[in-house]
Amino acid sequence: MKRLAIINPVCLNRRGNNAKILGNIRKNTGAKIIISQHPGDAGQIARASAEYDNIISVGGDGTLSQIINGMDLKKQSLSFVPLGTGNSLARDLALKKPGQENTTIDLMGCEITCGASTITKYSATTSSFGYISEVVSLGNRRLKSLNQLCYPLATLLCLHKQKTIKAVLEIDNAAPQIIFFTIFFVNNSGHAGNFLVFPQADITDGLLDFWYLRGNPLSQLLLNISVLSKRYFYSPGVIGKTKTITLTFDRAQKLMLDGETIEKATKITWTVIPQGLKLCDDIKI
Repeated sequence: MKRLAIINPVCLNRRGNNAKILGNIRKNTGAKIIISQHPGDAGQIARASAEYDNIISVGGDGTLSQIINGMDLKKQSLSFVPLGTGNSLARDLALKKPGQENTTIDLMGCEITCGASTITKYSATTSSFGYISEVVSLGNRRLKSLNQLCYPLATLLCLHKQKTIKAVLEIDNAAPQIIFFTIFFVNNSGHAGNFLVFPQADITDGLLDFWYLRGNPLSQLLLNISVLSKRYFYSPGVIGKTKTITLTFDRAQKLMLDGETIEKATKITWTVIPQGLKLCDDIKI
């Protein structure tokens, strides 16, 4: 198997043991190593990787997302070394018991309209509007140096930024309905970064998990504690599973997708892609 490792140098430098990590990747995989040079470069490298059978993502959720959107999903498999602050997919896979490791998992297809243009992106993990988008934006801009504490701290600092968003919601073949929310999750994985938001989620069940609610700083704080403690004593709002879900906005909104933000989204349709990503989970670093 011919392998290529694409490395996010920011995540690598944050760990401080670059030589050991790079040495272990070479020793354990025999992969060619390319270090990305600028934001978006990992995706460009993946798009030019047709000669390789397996792509190894070395970084966080953002790096993983770029590579998934650049690789040939039908012909190539994915491995990863999770070195980011969230590592949603790695956390989900860590919950699997011995003998339950996946060779293929579902993907989430996202058709996103921003102004006059529409783009399609694929995600293995998480997306949201509202409060969580602000959390991720703050964490990425100001708190990345705190590593694993980055997002938990941002959840506290953004409590006062609660704002109500109006949207038209369509779920599968149900009639459209107008909803108001402060947070809207659609996930392929159970995790959204450090948080196990959907403890019953399954990345192989052919369904997406969604959750929306209209809260305030106090109710959001209770929800944060409920999820962070993994006690799940407080679960307001609407929670469900679906194959397709669409949101349409009359005002552009900030979308969080795999730990990155996309500005000025006016419409998005999420669709599950069953068994859309092949994994090769054999790397020990």
